[in-house]
Amino acid sequence: MGIPTFTLFAVLLGIYPTPLPATPDEPLAHYSHADALAAKGELDAAIAEYQQTLSLKPDLAQAHKGLAEALEKKGDREQALAEYREARRLKPDDAEAHQRVAHILRANSDLDAAIAEYFEAVRLNPKNAEYHGDLGSALYAKRDLDRAVAELSKALALEPESAETHQKLGNALRDKGQLDGAIAAYREALRIKPDYGEAHYNLGVALHAKGDVACAASEYRQAIPLRPDLVEARFNLASILRAQKDFDGAGNEYREAIRQKPGYALAHVELANLLATQSDWDGAVNEYREALRLRPDDAPTHLRLGRALNQTGDPEGAAAEYREALRVKTNDPVLLCGLGNALESQGKLDEAITVYRRAIGVQPDFPAAHNNLGAALQEKGETDRAIVEYREALRLRPQDANTRNNLGVALAAKGDLDTAINQYHEALKLQPDFTKAHNNLGRALADKGDWDAAIAEHRQALRLQSEDVVAHCDLAFALRGKGDRAGALQEYRAALDLQPESVLAHNSLGLALAEKGDLDGAIAEYRAAIHLKPREGFAYNNLGLALAARGNLDGATDAYRQALGANPDSAVAHYNLGVVLGAQDRAEEEIAEYRQALRLKPDLAVAHGNLGAALDDQGDLDEAVAEYRSALALRPGDAMIHYNLSLALAARGKLEDSLEEYHQAVKLESSFALPETNLGRAQKAKGDFEDAVAEYRHASRSHSDDPAALGNVGNAFDDEQPLAEGVRENPVLPVQITANTGKAGS
Repeated sequence: MGIPTFTLFAVLLGIYPTPLPATPDEPLAHYSHADALAAKGELDAAIAEYQQTLSLKPDLAQAHKGLAEALEKKGDREQALAEYREARRLKPDDAEAHQRVAHILRANSDLDAAIAEYFEAVRLNPKNAEYHGDLGSALYAKRDLDRAVAELSKALALEPESAETHQKLGNALRDKGQLDGAIAAYREALRIKPDYGEAHYNLGVALHAKGDVACAASEYRQAIPLRPDLVEARFNLASILRAQKDFDGAGNEYREAIRQKPGYALAHVELANLLATQSDWDGAVNEYREALRLRPDDAPTHLRLGRALNQTGDPEGAAAEYREALRVKTNDPVLLCGLGNALESQGKLDEAITVYRRAIGVQPDFPAAHNNLGAALQEKGETDRAIVEYREALRLRPQDANTRNNLGVALAAKGDLDTAINQYHEALKLQPDFTKAHNNLGRALADKGDWDAAIAEHRQALRLQSEDVVAHCDLAFALRGKGDRAGALQEYRAALDLQPESVLAHNSLGLALAEKGDLDGAIAEYRAAIHLKPREGFAYNNLGLALAARGNLDGATDAYRQALGANPDSAVAHYNLGVVLGAQDRAEEEIAEYRQALRLKPDLAVAHGNLGAALDDQGDLDEAVAEYRSALALRPGDAMIHYNLSLALAARGKLEDSLEEYHQAVKLESSFALPETNLGRAQKAKGDFEDAVAEYRHASRSHSDDPAALGNVGNAFDDEQPLAEGVRENPVLPVQITANTGKAGS
């Protein structure tokens, strides 16, 4: 039974009148009714009518297609695919059926099968621009870019005014690296459709890749209001603003992208990176944590969070993040280095060294691991091994300014100042604005006594980074060395203005005030440093020096013991404690402290000298002589130690040796009256009266204002004058040394 003429005509025109009642045995009537229901959106009823049609006429291909379309709209893709395939089987030359099958296969991520169906649709209808465009899109998704470009170009040859196809061609050309062609395609899409947000965005991407950031930013800004959901436009605009140092603008764009798409993990990461560049470490930590909530197994973000936690002073939390990253990426050398850094920040040097060596075991040619291992070894005091690691890092990466700086620091610690200075210069050739290298070069020059050059380097460091507290302190040290105490005090106070809680600046200002004679001011600064960091040994040590200079020996003794409580291995604190104990006539304790200082630092010449004097006082002349000789082996130009050794030798009756030491003392310090006087005494003891008188007269000429020197001329004829009395009448004044000269750490 046929369809009424009016109804058939209406269907052919796409007009759907009020459906006519269908008789049970008329499949085409059911089919027509189903189409009408589908057009009205009554999908369940339409599906029922299509099914009724097919129960009456199973081989009606169009009914299978209609049913498939209704099922697809309902979201039942699997059943829809089955119906399309049946329609295709019944009518193999139906290009549209092949296209619909391809659409569902592509939605199911079966690209190969989808491409095969699109090719068949194109073969059946090569003049259909849509089919070529669909095939080009599928080939693009498959990353078969050459064939994608070919098919999209064919689509445009058939339908040149398709903005969407121009946009797709632009994407394929862009990914092929043909940026000029891509830009032309996007511009053509926008000529046809000026409000095409996606084309504005993709044109921005291509321009951005080509380096035209101004035009790229303009395109992103045009895309944003047209496609507010395209948060990538805001993300990319933020990256441009960040590169232009517009941190506020970049932050606003990242935050707006996150507001529109709260699950945008990458935007959280980049916002965190931006905050980190601004030293907003707490903010960075929060954003990294949110990114990890969204992507818990993102090892690079765990790494970044670890670095940020290190900056907030939470090395334990940092180590936990590095370990979590290593759970995801086992034995990753970069992550191992991060873990090593965190362990180093906790003072766990042995563990850090083990982790750095593990990183090197995984990747022996990883220069950062060698550099970091060198830094940990140097902090542990193993400077020679540190130098080996730094040199290996530079063999692998000679252009690394940071490693050259570190090698310079290690060489300077070994006393090889010239080679250290060369390394700093090399670092600055590679990175002229390297603030630390300028500062460290200044320190090395100061250690060589080249104060003007040192001051110039520190000032350059401050020109590069005016708020660098360490550089202010180092400049102050160099100014002190040149004798500009006022300038030094100004720099220390500038450091404290920038960072009132700087222990280094308070301690260094204390040293400068002590040099000026302002002991009360120095004591106040040392106490401020101790208040800020109660376990800081060097501030206690320097407080002890100031209290001792004030005559408060009990207070000084307590300060040195506090210094040793903070750092039991401080040779300097043991030495200085020995000095004040000696001043209190506590000889046994004094000697014990000098011995402890020398156990920790055998090359501490002043400790050998003072230990010799203390033993001399106790009558242990043999050991005293041994200590004096040890001191002179380290400091052969010390006239006072030659003098003391001469007295000890004279007391033992070794007059020839004693005279030799007297001569050496006078040779080193010709204006030193006391050795000349005693040289006269020694010669008198040998019976060389004429020489004795000559020496006494030389002493009196050199020190005409010294009654003792003048009076000794008569002593040449006084057989009762004891030779060794000078060691009692003129006791050695021990030199106290400071734990920190005011030079900041590297």
